[in-house]
Amino acid sequence: MNKMENKRKIGLRPKVNTDAKILILGSFPGEDSLRAGEYYANNRNIFWKIIFKILNKKDPNNYEDRIRILQQCGIGLWDVVCACYREGSADSDIVKPKLNKIPEMLENIASLKAIFINGGKAGKLFNRKFLKDNLNVYIEVLPSTSPANARQTFEYKYSKWIIFKKFL
Repeated sequence: MNKMENKRKIGLRPKVNTDAKILILGSFPGEDSLRAGEYYANNRNIFWKIIFKILNKKDPNNYEDRIRILQQCGIGLWDVVCACYREGSADSDIVKPKLNKIPEMLENIASLKAIFINGGKAGKLFNRKFLKDNLNVYIEVLPSTSPANARQTFEYKYSKWIIFKKFL
């Protein structure tokens, strides 16, 4: 058996309500997230810190409550990739990605105003497949909140991510 055959991974289900205004797309969950069954489970990933600072809300530090608050605010979470081969958590190691059916999902979300993409790899995969689909929403790739993106400061990332607040 090929070394990569036993490394095929399946992503997480979307956390998106039909009344969402914003969809945040990551690339593919890291190992911590896959094990926990939770988006952004790596405690070094600053996603939740940025989101709750922008929302001006206290982070409940409980996944179910985090998702409930996001959905109440009109924010959904999903990934560009639904399955791939990968050893470890690095986006650069994603091989043979199978992409989620994002345009089909968006047909059921008439309220959607914007898609924000968490990081460059997710942006490249999204742009390569979906930009031609004329999604009719604002789309922007934002700096990755992953600990692998340590060259950019929290303040810099926050200054870019705050753009999504105008779509709430």
